[in-house]
Amino acid sequence: MMNYLKLQFNYLFSSIFIICYGLVVIVIVLGLVFSLNLEMGYQVLDLYPEEYLKTFLVESGLLVEVMVSITAIFIATVLSAKTNQTLVVFTTENRHQRINFFISRYLAAFLSTFLTIGFAFLATVILVNWFTPFHIRMVILIDLYAWIAYQAIFLQVMVFFLFAIFNHFLILTIPIVVFWYKKTIVFPSDYFSDLEKIILSFVPSFTLINEHVIVYQEGVIYLIGLTVMFMITVLVNLYSDCK
Repeated sequence: MMNYLKLQFNYLFSSIFIICYGLVVIVIVLGLVFSLNLEMGYQVLDLYPEEYLKTFLVESGLLVEVMVSITAIFIATVLSAKTNQTLVVFTTENRHQRINFFISRYLAAFLSTFLTIGFAFLATVILVNWFTPFHIRMVILIDLYAWIAYQAIFLQVMVFFLFAIFNHFLILTIPIVVFWYKKTIVFPSDYFSDLEKIILSFVPSFTLINEHVIVYQEGVIYLIGLTVMFMITVLVNLYSDCK
């Protein structure tokens, strides 16, 4: 398993990908710095720390959510490419090895996403503690970033699922459209259209209000859809490559 995991990471972190990933990291850091409103000065921020902290959490949370989600979709797409599929022929000899190959692919995607969210989390904590008078509660930040990671993993599983069924590069537009449409939904609200209810019930949906993460429904319910997609993906990939 470890050899296959190394193989997937070596495949993923090509020179072009490293450049793109570096740009993502830079955008996240610059976005966090911009969201801190440091140009207003430490003394001004210290006058209304709670108000500025709430604004920072909302803006930085949206930034990290978008960057992590899009990057997660991109990572899953790269690992689902046809060139990665051809590695199965040259690196596996039986069904057990094929299972390890595909599991290592998913693990590489998930671990890369956790790496991104972990970096964003550390950058947020360091910037807030070093350059602002804010006293951020770690429970809130952990809760927010955990849901961002949950959503990103869900989108990656969706990419793997769609590629297993259709196997076309343009299929990545579907999770991107789903994600962006979900972000246009006003949440929470007293009224949702049927389509909005479907999206919010299927994709992990949350928002930050007054330093509290509000979710549409319990995370375990989203886990059902994620598990079903994951199992179907594994079975389709396994048997389609065993013909």
